[in-house]
Amino acid sequence: MQTIVIAYDDGTHAITADNGYAGATIDNSSTEIRVTGTPEGYEVRLEFDVVVRDNNGMNRKPFIVLEEVPGEDYLSCTVPDTILNACTRTHKLPTQVVLYDSENGIVTASKNILILNVAPSVDAFGAFVSAYVDKWTRAIIKIEQDSETGYIVVTDMEGNEQEIQFDLSILHLPAANIDGIISVSNLPPSATGEVVEVDTESDRLALDAEDVQNGDVVYVAQSQLMYVVKDETALGTEAAWQVYRAKVSWGDVEGQISNQTDLRDALAEVANVQPDWSEADATADDYIKNKPSLGTASALNAGTQPGNVPVLNADGQISPSQIPELAISRPLGTVSEKADLVNLSAGQTGDWAFVLEDDDPANNGMYILGGTYSVLADWKHVETAAQVFSVDGETGTVDLRSLGYTKVFFDGNDPYGLIEGDGESTEFEIYHGLGTIPLVDIYDGDGLRTTAGIEATASTVTVTFYSAPEEGEDFKVVIHA
Repeated sequence: MQTIVIAYDDGTHAITADNGYAGATIDNSSTEIRVTGTPEGYEVRLEFDVVVRDNNGMNRKPFIVLEEVPGEDYLSCTVPDTILNACTRTHKLPTQVVLYDSENGIVTASKNILILNVAPSVDAFGAFVSAYVDKWTRAIIKIEQDSETGYIVVTDMEGNEQEIQFDLSILHLPAANIDGIISVSNLPPSATGEVVEVDTESDRLALDAEDVQNGDVVYVAQSQLMYVVKDETALGTEAAWQVYRAKVSWGDVEGQISNQTDLRDALAEVANVQPDWSEADATADDYIKNKPSLGTASALNAGTQPGNVPVLNADGQISPSQIPELAISRPLGTVSEKADLVNLSAGQTGDWAFVLEDDDPANNGMYILGGTYSVLADWKHVETAAQVFSVDGETGTVDLRSLGYTKVFFDGNDPYGLIEGDGESTEFEIYHGLGTIPLVDIYDGDGLRTTAGIEATASTVTVTFYSAPEEGEDFKVVIHA
């Protein structure tokens, strides 16, 4: 085997070929290249200034990582044919030594390159390989029995091994070569379909993959329905099944319902349809056209939700829970005392009653129920007062003095009026409403009787002073009933 030695100077980073010349020639792919003088701690590569195509069809500049030789002070490699074949035109292989310190991220390349010669014989062989590379690399050079029965190992030109398995128990034949019928026993269960009968729907759901497979049909005697298995992985659930449903045109119906009259009678029996639909015409269409109108409520559901129709209770009434609290209110009558209100057991929220003869007159009047009848505090007293429609023909807020009257007070049974002087008025009118003409006395602020003109009627007393009382000068007019 040919050997080429390349020396590397760690001081100058220069490389030289052995024996001092630079034209070393590679005779074949078994030529060994040795590199000496490289420092420790580096990955050493030979990089070549040629272009080769990688497995992905991309052009790359190749390199070879040199390997240590046990017991020797040099690194070694051989140049494969893929790199030698790239020298078909020039027969030259430019080479450079590159040192990689991956731990510190340092790359050191030799400052010069060596151009190795490639022998023409290698070039000629490489041209042959390039022309027939696909067939060459796939050429089988060795076939041997594997240690495991049923396997052989095939080795190609590049040393790649491929393991091939042979199943000696089955003969694979093209379908065109089959003469006759294959026995059902030789077919897998999934390739055949069968009908299985079970008693109940529960029995059907209990079937597993050992009983039925996709495409099998199961008849259930209880429901008289037939099912097909559509997904055997879901057996045990309804998702595994598809029920058979037959669709028949009405004109093709035979048997019990032989004509439209039978259909009408069957519907009347099942759906309790009134049998007295109009029979003015003998066609079934007219029977259906003249069916009674059911109204819109027939399409609603019974219940207590919005849009439902309420249902009457056992007493034929709507449940109070479905009626707003104040939707119905009614008088419950009268009781003598307030404490008797809790005995009005028919009372509901919103009902009312009257108390007429309680020992405390303030308790008499109208009460409205705001809760439970048996709780006295839930009966609320409605405060009312007699309505006054007018005073002396006047409505609204009436000021008697604006009508010319003096405010009237009572001293025992005798009404009296107060006259307040303003320094201008001399005549004052007091309304008493006694219905008779009374006797009248006038007193000043010191309680002394005072003389003034008096004109009394059955409803009023008119007092006339000779001079207008001063502002702050008051008089009391006593009217004797």
